[in-house]
Amino acid sequence: MAFYRQNRDEYEQEKKRNIELKTLLVKTNDINEFEKAVRNKLNLHKSNEYILVIPEPTQTSVTPVPTTIPNPIKWLQVFLKN
Repeated sequence: MAFYRQNRDEYEQEKKRNIELKTLLVKTNDINEFEKAVRNKLNLHKSNEYILVIPEPTQTSVTPVPTTIPNPIKWLQVFLKN
């Protein structure tokens, strides 16, 4: 029984790998995909294309602002403390 499960699992893995390889083959045979991959790897662009470089956002520190106590509560504190 373990032999059967092991072979079935290997078959499923190889089936998935086969699909991935077929997809990769289709992508590499397409001239547009090949050109895009080469341009991305070599950081090149066509003459009619513009390159837009977006910098990573920087961390900004936010200082906490103390909240003010509302006036009615301040009056209550004045009268209740005395």
